[in-house]
Order: sequence, then C-alpha cells, then structure tokens
Amino acid sequence: MNAAAHTAYSNAETRLNLVQGHRKRRRTWELVCVLAAYLLAGEIGLAVPFTSGNISPLWPPAGVALAAMVILGYRIWPAVALGAFIVNFFTGIPHLAAAGIALGNTVGPLCGAWLLRQLPRFQPSLTRLRDVLGMSILGAFCGTAVSATIGAGVLFLTGVNAWSGFASAWLMWWLGDAMGVLIVTPLVLTFTGLVSIWEDRRLVEFACLLLGAAGSALVIFDPRFGLMRADVFAFGVFPFVLWGAIRFEVTGAAIVSFLISAITVWGTAHGFSPF
Repeated sequence: MNAAAHTAYSNAETRLNLVQGHRKRRRTWELVCVLAAYLLAGEIGLAVPFTSGNISPLWPPAGVALAAMVILGYRIWPAVALGAFIVNFFTGIPHLAAAGIALGNTVGPLCGAWLLRQLPRFQPSLTRLRDVLGMSILGAFCGTAVSATIGAGVLFLTGVNAWSGFASAWLMWWLGDAMGVLIVTPLVLTFTGLVSIWEDRRLVEFACLLLGAAGSALVIFDPRFGLMRADVFAFGVFPFVLWGAIRFEVTGAAIVSFLISAITVWGTAHGFSPF
C-alpha cells in the first residue's frame, strides 16, 4: 500500500514538473516574441522623418504593447520595458532619459490594459460596439496619456529639446501613441480572424480588397500616377474600408485600415499629400 502510494505521488510530481516546465518555456517564448515585435515596431516609429527628440506622431510600439498585455496579461511587461529601453538606448538621448521613457512606455499600456479589464465582459475580438469604444477611449486615449506625461516629463528634466516645448511634446507623444493603438492593436487582436477567411476560401476576394485599398491610397499619395486631383479622390479609400468591414468583419476592417494608414504615412513623409 505504501509502495503504491509512493509510486502515485512520484507520478503526480513528474507530471507537475512537466507542466511547470512547459509553462516556463511558453512564457519565455512569449517574452521573446513580444520583445522582437516591439523592437521592430520601435525602429519603424523612429524611422518616421518628422520624429523629434524620440517623439513620433505615429508610434506603433504602443499598439504592440497594449495588444500583448490584453492577450497575454500583465506578466508580459518585462518584454515591453526592455524593448522600450533598447529602442531609445541607441539613439542620441541620454541613457537616463531612455530608462525614463521605458518606464512610461510600460506603465501606459499597463494602465490601458487594466482599464479595459474593468469593462464588464470585455472581448478582445472587438465584435461589439462597446468593445470598440472601450479600446478607442480607454486604450487609445486614457492609457497613452500616462506614457505621454511620463515620457515628456523625462525629456524635459533631462534637457532633451523635443518639438517646441513640453506642451507640444506631450501632445505629439499622446497623439502618436494613440494612433499606434488605434491602428496596430485592432490588427493584432483580430489577426486570428484570417483563419476563417482561409477556411471559407474567400482569399481571391480578400486579395482584390487589399489591392483595391492599396491602389486607391497610392493614387492619392503618389502624384506620379497623375490620374486625377488627389483632393478629389481623397475619399476613395472609404468604400474599401466598408467592403472589408461588411465582408470580413473586424479583421477585414483592421487590415484595410492598417494598409491605408501605412501608405498614408509613407506618402506624407515623402511630401505627397492632398492635405
């Protein structure tokens, strides 16, 4: 009887160790993936030509960080903090400022994710209007205000002259993070919806949608096409957003919006703009 109990205990302990080992490897892999995604998004954000003092009017890492914390939980914060520090460490700002910015870029998404979790039955799939409004208001505008306040304050205290002063730096930081959340976070949260598109064999229609959206945006933001006045064609992208939302739901709308936004930023950065 004692031998049987000892054997059962050993088997249970072995299974527990295997489960714990699997969880540890999974969490390590999650941290690595989030870190890599944040670093890539950070390089894209700093590459925007109208970035000043490490403050970009479009900051994709904010969207990556919030999406990671919504999906994986608060435990992913070390990857966000390390990624934010590395991105800013190799720029021209003081290392102390890089550490302060990393703090702000971590606390902001944590606050945004916490606020979203306070919504009753919040669904990351964003299939309900209340979830979309929550993401837009709490995630994109409330949480990012924390990052902007800490980051702009750190730059001011360390003598980094970003934009024309603290107020403009704060506003640009806040808008940049908010744009990053509005564009990138829905894309990440709904990316699994591509599986249903693949299973339904609507890939041809989806490819036509993306080609149409990209083509209309290029006509607006690349004058070399010269098909018509860009300001006349400026609203030509909206039918493709509606197409994506109606036929492919949130996933389609998020992907089309991301594609159009990327072309818009590229065109504006190169001086091609109807605005």
